Amino acid sequence: MALLTPAVTTRSSSGSAASHSSCARRNTTRPAKRTKARSQSKEALKKHMKQHRKPTLTRDGVKIHGFHGYYKGQMVATPEEIRPMPLTLRDLECIRTLGQGAYGNVVLVRVRPRSNPHRIERPGSVFAMKILNKAEMQSFDERHPNDTDVEIASLCKLPWSPFINGVINSFHDSTNLYLMLECIPSGSLHEIVHKRGPIDAATARFYYANIACALMFLHGHGLVHRDLKPTNILVKPDGYLALADFGLAKLESDSLKNSWVMVGTPVYMAPELICLQDSVGRGIDWWSSGVILYEMLAKQVPFYGKGEGEIYKRVEAGKYKWPRHIRIGKTLKSFVAALLTYDASQRLGVRGLVMDHQWLQNIDWEAMERHQYVAPWAPGIPHLSETWLDKPLPEPNTVQKLRVVIPPVHRQHDHRQPESQDDLT
Repeated sequence: MALLTPAVTTRSSSGSAASHSSCARRNTTRPAKRTKARSQSKEALKKHMKQHRKPTLTRDGVKIHGFHGYYKGQMVATPEEIRPMPLTLRDLECIRTLGQGAYGNVVLVRVRPRSNPHRIERPGSVFAMKILNKAEMQSFDERHPNDTDVEIASLCKLPWSPFINGVINSFHDSTNLYLMLECIPSGSLHEIVHKRGPIDAATARFYYANIACALMFLHGHGLVHRDLKPTNILVKPDGYLALADFGLAKLESDSLKNSWVMVGTPVYMAPELICLQDSVGRGIDWWSSGVILYEMLAKQVPFYGKGEGEIYKRVEAGKYKWPRHIRIGKTLKSFVAALLTYDASQRLGVRGLVMDHQWLQNIDWEAMERHQYVAPWAPGIPHLSETWLDKPLPEPNTVQKLRVVIPPVHRQHDHRQPESQDDLT
């Protein structure tokens, strides 16, 4: 028994030593395996994330301090453009002729739907487009070199006003210049005067207050319209007026006053446009406004003649009469007389404020600016895109990049409406 004890002890000790050595070997190999496994798992994770990365993270981010797409260690998404692409002529189509002028036509255009529409785009929106022929404008520029592009240059500098027909955009091609304006489709003051006139004093006061607001705004920015007349004063759907057609507008500070002579429409021209005076400027528009006010009340102009020569003589004489069948108050007559003063330096609007006259004292001008008065007549919004065409469309070859839409047969222009009362008999 004594011999067995050491042997057992020896085996156990050797076994214990072997077990300790194997444990030591295992302890030395486990950390290496774990480190390798961890590195492999990280590489696999990176590979998986690279393969399954979201598309939004692959887009280029914004550039901040010279670094693309990162801000404070975080990916920044590419900012979305909140505005649509600018309109071009090919994005518009002509659907109606609104009027004809000395240098071109005014047409109604509609925005066409684009292939990749923006979420804030409004296809179908309508605008008025003035088409100016380049050859005719070049001829005008040669005759009047100081008036080149006055309409575009003057209107683009003006802030928005509810009494001014503002410019939206401008285009051009090899043949024409295109001026896109706010669409005011309810006719002009000329139609109101000659279809509903003569107008009573209260209604005339409202319309004249609109004209005064437009002129005060215009003169406040240093511009003179120089062609103020009822056909250039548009009626908005709410019944208020907006001044349009700035083709002859000019800066009042212009030193070349000789170029102002014989400009405008004869029956509305001020005396200083016929025979130059020392004071030439905003008084031109106030004279024209007096002629318009007289026309609203009497349904005729104060200085009428069979020819231009006769008209000029009557304007220079400065004499006019009120129709006997129309009753006009003394205050209103004095107001018209102050506007139709021959000497421009003594004319109301140049000497004293028009708004301070007794005939206009009861008007709240701030309320008028905010359109808080109820207009005497609100024409509403006619459906110009759905009604019969009373004027022919422009020929497609005259407007190269602007598409002309051929209307249905029942809406096409075919002279069905008589041009005068004589055609009815």
